[in-house]
Amino acid sequence: TGSVHRTAWPTRQELVSAIGSVGDEALATWSYAREVLVEVRKRRSEAKQPLKVPIVRAAIADAPERLGRLDAIEADLRSAMRIDAIARSPRSGGLSVEVAFGAAESA
Repeated sequence: TGSVHRTAWPTRQELVSAIGSVGDEALATWSYAREVLVEVRKRRSEAKQPLKVPIVRAAIADAPERLGRLDAIEADLRSAMRIDAIARSPRSGGLSVEVAFGAAESA
């Protein structure tokens, strides 16, 4: 009851109870989503682009086995960061993210 803004965050146990057990693959996918999200946010910050400016394209390069995790998380990443399209490129040497911004929407 009351405001959602005053509600405590659920504990790990409460979340696991609600969704069932969480396997290693699910945790790895969640961790990868977080890693990509941090990189996209970093690019937005470096470009000094406000949140209202959409990302027309995010180019994600990474090891093929890690890129495969995008299948499960791409829709959420696109929604969370307002990304129109995500391009994938296999590469060695770790994660690389490049973004292209579109025009800001009119208020």
